[in-house]
Amino acid sequence: GGCCTLYRLRPNRLLSRIVLMATLLVFFLLCSSTVAQSFKFNYVSVLEHDFHLDLPPEQRWTEIVSHYKSSAHLIMRYFSEQVPDFLVSVLEIIGGDVDKYLGDYGREMRGIAHTFDVPLGAVVALNFGYELRRLGPGHPNITGDNGYEPKACTSIVAQDADGRIFHGRNMDWNIPDYLKNLTININAYHGSQKVFSATTFVGYVGVMTGMKPGVISVSLNERSLGGTIIANVLEDVLFGTITVAHLVRQVLEQENNYTSALNRLMQEKVTAPAYFIAAGTEPGQGGVVTRGRNTVEGFWPLGTVPQPLKADHWYVLETNYDYWKNPPPTDDRRRYGLSMMNKQGRDSTASMKGLWQVLTTWPILNRFTTYTTLMEPGNGTIKSFVDVYPARAQDIVAH
Repeated sequence: GGCCTLYRLRPNRLLSRIVLMATLLVFFLLCSSTVAQSFKFNYVSVLEHDFHLDLPPEQRWTEIVSHYKSSAHLIMRYFSEQVPDFLVSVLEIIGGDVDKYLGDYGREMRGIAHTFDVPLGAVVALNFGYELRRLGPGHPNITGDNGYEPKACTSIVAQDADGRIFHGRNMDWNIPDYLKNLTININAYHGSQKVFSATTFVGYVGVMTGMKPGVISVSLNERSLGGTIIANVLEDVLFGTITVAHLVRQVLEQENNYTSALNRLMQEKVTAPAYFIAAGTEPGQGGVVTRGRNTVEGFWPLGTVPQPLKADHWYVLETNYDYWKNPPPTDDRRRYGLSMMNKQGRDSTASMKGLWQVLTTWPILNRFTTYTTLMEPGNGTIKSFVDVYPARAQDIVAH
């Protein structure tokens, strides 16, 4: 009797298991489809605005900022969340005489604050975003098993077989989700002559990603996360040392050939360590500049493969670690990036489309990527995209 009972139960158990497995499979497929679709369609091109350098500095941002005036409260929220109390008084001092400390860029900040109708100190804080965020602890945890810290970037320069040079970057900044819609592209003009283009944030007068058509493109990656450098940074600003983002903008505004632009990125004293990733218009023009505040600590030129990197001569790739050192295992985006570049090869990757494929693959694209920009300085093309949703589908897909 027991044997027959067991025999009768087996088909029921088998059927139940089949139903359960089928249900789970359908659920998985539905979730995978939803994730893939959200990942594919969440990206939108950022809005473009003209920026006229011939206007008085206080008026250069007026038309742009007016389009986003309803977001002024978000600037204040960012100010309250990012600026430690002990720095508020310092920013108020700078804001009180911003023209003296920051010149025309300070006057631009004054105009931005006036149009947004927010305290000048809040706009100054936004513009010290690169320096202020260095107070954050530790390294980003993107490829590790634990939590995340949103402090990372990836920049790639690749040259195709015909010598055309392409430049792509992911900005993985600690810009909160509520500020992502303030990501824009600006086209800066003197009269009818386009001087440079940049991907930036409304109210941020420096440049972290930009291009001077026919000359150079530059992206700025953060170096040396954490630490106590902020006190020296603000002291240097008070005495006239240029911020890294202001230097990039000055290079794009003032330099008219690749060599002079690259030399300026290498030689000028800056407020904080940084990586400048540059691309030119002629074969071999490109590289990664590893900057200290006063010196160049390394240069990886396009066409070379420094040891111990497992790279190839037709590209350079920088995340947030010195190329001659191993990244921490919690953030080894470099290894993934080099592997993708090598596996896909020059013919598939040295193009706008090819770099897009790398930059939109986990972990190069991660939950903290704010925007993705593609540039070709030789023909003046710049395209930027932002994910309109805070959830990062690719983190789910990746695992």
